[in-house]
Amino acid sequence: MQPKIQYTSGDPQIAYQVVGDGELDLLFAFDWASNLDLIWQHPSVERFLRRLSSFSRLIVFDTRGMGLSDPVIDTPAPEEWMDDVRAVMDAAGSERAAIVGHGHGGQLGALFAASHPERTQALVLINSFARLGRAPDYPAGMPEGVQERVLTLIQGGWGTGLSLGTLAPDLAGDERARQWWAGVERANIRQSSWSGVGAPQLTMTGCSPELISKERHPACAFMLSAPAGAAATSATMSVCPRSMRA
Repeated sequence: MQPKIQYTSGDPQIAYQVVGDGELDLLFAFDWASNLDLIWQHPSVERFLRRLSSFSRLIVFDTRGMGLSDPVIDTPAPEEWMDDVRAVMDAAGSERAAIVGHGHGGQLGALFAASHPERTQALVLINSFARLGRAPDYPAGMPEGVQERVLTLIQGGWGTGLSLGTLAPDLAGDERARQWWAGVERANIRQSSWSGVGAPQLTMTGCSPELISKERHPACAFMLSAPAGAAATSATMSVCPRSMRA
């Protein structure tokens, strides 16, 4: 049975779930596309989350503008997005948690750990990055041409689940997985919203050196961009995948 969906108080309201009763509070931040109603419907994802909850009190959530959380009109600053972590922890009664961030969720987790070390027991990053684009001080990033090809591929097949072949190649031939991911895509952003990709960028620098230094983390810059007119409806995600670009 799917865990109960709850909401934080205040504005915006953030959807979250608490699973398990372990001594360790473990907050998992999904990548930029998530939907708590749909995420449990894939057996592999459910098995992964159940395994985490077997030794912890697992807290999962949809960030603002995504999934079941309130939509947003204007692009939030990174610090505002990060505050979703604090709001969910407060609502779940968690004073201190291990933060696990996947993809873009790793950016939120790293920023939260740098800003609130007293509430961060550990920080785990999965397939995450400080920025997607390559830069002189971030050679691990994607070259511009590669970014464009990947984003064009994802945009062209959005809502069909074809992007799963790029994001998770081992599932490319799994029709059930493709259909599931197609539903997650449609539940987060409409195909028409891609036309606005390329709007202004937001930059945050200056993380806590005690937690995230250039020696321990290749770069300490978080850059987000949003399409003009995104989140025009409750079904539209506020930030497109280009939010992960430089």
